[in-house]
Amino acid sequence: MAIWQFTFHLVPREAIKQRHRLGDRCADNENVNAPSYWPRHYAADAEALLPPRESWSSDAFMFGDEQGDCIELWDDGINVRLDVRHFNDPLTRALVNLASVHELNFVLPQGRSIPPLYDELIREIAQSRAIMCVLNPEETLGEIGQERGGRKSHELD
Repeated sequence: MAIWQFTFHLVPREAIKQRHRLGDRCADNENVNAPSYWPRHYAADAEALLPPRESWSSDAFMFGDEQGDCIELWDDGINVRLDVRHFNDPLTRALVNLASVHELNFVLPQGRSIPPLYDELIREIAQSRAIMCVLNPEETLGEIGQERGGRKSHELD
């Protein structure tokens, strides 16, 4: 993942609801029926949005550019990265539509789930580190350095 990419996952809305209802008991309850979800089922949808690329893993289907806009379909999830340097509004709208049609939510890196609404996704992108890096790379990289104890990468051995 590049710092200029806004990253999120597509997760079935029902799985999120079920997880919230059950809390930590979810893993302990053998009677819980998770919704049927096989991310590779969405390959045709992903290919309609971005061109396929050779996957570095036999466990995933990959679409788009690894350093740009991309979608990765793994057995256990759908990962999406949007290149905010060259924001692709039609792709973003298509992803919102895809999520809405298939009853998927966007799950952000912090684990927070948002519904597939364009305005909410745009708000998250506008507040992301990815967009901050594009708008002010020096300040953002300085903040990252401070978060890591102020040590520069060449100081790490």
